[in-house]
Amino acid sequence: MSTQAFPLLPLFCLYIPPLDKGLRVGRTPLHRAAYCGARECLLLLIEYGGDLSARTSTNVSVMDAILSHIPRPINFITTILDESILPNSASINDRAFKIQLDFHVLTPRGFENQMAVVTALISGASDIQLNILLQHPLLQAFLRLKWNSMRIIFFLLLILHVSFVGSISYHILYRVKSKESLEKVEKAQVEVHVEISRRLLLTSVIVLLINVLCQLAIVPKRSLRQLETWLNLVCIILALGTVLWGESNDTGQTLMATSWILHTESILVLLAWVELMLLIGRFSSWGYYALMFYTVLRNVVKESFAQSKDNTTSYNENFCLQVSAHN
Repeated sequence: MSTQAFPLLPLFCLYIPPLDKGLRVGRTPLHRAAYCGARECLLLLIEYGGDLSARTSTNVSVMDAILSHIPRPINFITTILDESILPNSASINDRAFKIQLDFHVLTPRGFENQMAVVTALISGASDIQLNILLQHPLLQAFLRLKWNSMRIIFFLLLILHVSFVGSISYHILYRVKSKESLEKVEKAQVEVHVEISRRLLLTSVIVLLINVLCQLAIVPKRSLRQLETWLNLVCIILALGTVLWGESNDTGQTLMATSWILHTESILVLLAWVELMLLIGRFSSWGYYALMFYTVLRNVVKESFAQSKDNTTSYNENFCLQVSAHN
């Protein structure tokens, strides 16, 4: 084989079926090279567009194979990233010195699933390895650019979830007040607030539902694997139930909150706060708020379970005493 034809070999390997297709595990040539510890072959395949996030049918990515089978994987991955930093011919002390960052190794699929390689790295590397790799200039620049392009959407989602939690709290507050015995004038004012809060909650639920449907339409598999998606769906279902079917007309004119609606909304507001804290926890400087909420939530859940257990025990004892007395 001539030296001119050799560079075509990795390009050809990228588009042939997996070398061990008969094993039905979906390994790519990059997987095979990583399992064999062939560093030079891996570098060549990556240079010609190899995807570090490619996964087998058993969900093993190329990054996982590199971290597990390549000697000194951190040095090897650093070498891959270093080769994507391209300085010009000027001296480093010259004002004309410039650096070009090639993100192709992090986004081999173009605009499709741009975070796949970084996600594979985060899921496969240990904490120590991840702390070292995330300090690499290429990864830092890539994540910074992604944040700059996505932060508007992030803050809009944050505002949406804050509005959702606020409307739920507002709705519950005036539903509780509507159950109390109030004077006629005050009761009419409370009913107005209940109706306003109901409309605000319905609006926020509709916007939240549109957001979830858009995510499912764009990245269905990834969205269905995320806890936030299922929390959103549960909150939407509970909120729609309280808004659409939570009204009971005792006189045909007034809105009364039934006890089951209040219990449902109690669960709803808790899940909505969990959802909001998961979103806030993604922001590095706000993460401690999520940790504080988690600590408080854990104590509240423990106390609730303890009270439920005590109530159940007391009920069983009273029931047994009544049965014994009857006999």
